[in-house]
Amino acid sequence: MRKKRETGSAEIPNEYNLGETGWVITRRTLLSVPFALPLLNGQTKLRAGCQTRAYGSPIRDKAKLLAALDDIAATGYEGFETNFASLEHSFDNPAPMKDEIARRNLVLIGLHAAPRLSSNESIAAETAKALRIVRATKALGGSLLIASSSGV
Repeated sequence: MRKKRETGSAEIPNEYNLGETGWVITRRTLLSVPFALPLLNGQTKLRAGCQTRAYGSPIRDKAKLLAALDDIAATGYEGFETNFASLEHSFDNPAPMKDEIARRNLVLIGLHAAPRLSSNESIAAETAKALRIVRATKALGGSLLIASSSGV
């Protein structure tokens, strides 16, 4: 990041203003961050995961989900992300599914959800739902809640 250049009234192409800080970040820098973070954390290699959407979304049938995880593991991925509904059947008893994931030498990166926070009436219910998903993500061995804007 660097201090924003004075450009008159025209915006700088391919750069993003970070609000009142006066700092901007270039698209190149923004895109390089995911690749640099593992190195900053002391890892020596980039790790790759797979989103299960190519196998269906959500994959509510446990046998189909396990088959997809077999395929993901056989392809060489180290982890996966999936729609929360693909693992919702395991929220109340996560240990068996956590074991199935580990047996495939995979890690759950995180669960994807699209909280609908566009109206005051839905915020309380959607927040409770998001917290349930976060707790289940952690119980299943994951560390991220991937929230899309499709529900916002």
